[in-house]
Amino acid sequence: MYQLINSAPKKVLEILTYPVIKLQEHGLDALKTVRLISRDNYFQRSCRTAKRVFLQILIIFGLFLFVSCEDDDQLFSPPANIVTDIQYQIDYFRLMNGLPVLNKSEFITNVAKIHATYLWENDTVNHDGQQARCDEITTELGLNSCNEIVEFSQLHGTELMEDWQDDPQKLNMLMKNTYIGIGVEKKDPNKYIVIILAR
Repeated sequence: MYQLINSAPKKVLEILTYPVIKLQEHGLDALKTVRLISRDNYFQRSCRTAKRVFLQILIIFGLFLFVSCEDDDQLFSPPANIVTDIQYQIDYFRLMNGLPVLNKSEFITNVAKIHATYLWENDTVNHDGQQARCDEITTELGLNSCNEIVEFSQLHGTELMEDWQDDPQKLNMLMKNTYIGIGVEKKDPNKYIVIILAR
């Protein structure tokens, strides 16, 4: 059992310890709570049974998560959908900094996809036509301004977000806007990525 716990993914261990953590957050010690209940002779037998069943459930659940993946990180690898991956990382960063998630706009997404396709077809990376795209978006959605990030990269959302944190201009775009649309075209092993943000 010791070897199994040591070899289990860190995230699985976090899941298994979640109930204890939540009890501690409310000022309760999980083990002390179980002992206090067990002191009553009336509940002693049922408490022992409940503890055994609870531990068995946790072990089975942990084993299920552990053996159902080919490697330790597979459960928590980036999503297969590139757009979902990128937006998730942006939203997560915003939440960690006290901001709400961005509103996904189908209209902005379509505009971003068109430009991503243009970049793919012309094998180039640029912001050609950005003002026209921005005017189209603000007029259609009744917004005031928009910004655009263009990337040609192999990176996933996590790595892109790490790079953007070191770029004050791009970071400001990601933080100040409220709407987002993402367009992606693959050119293996790279991707043309167009992110349009608006407010």
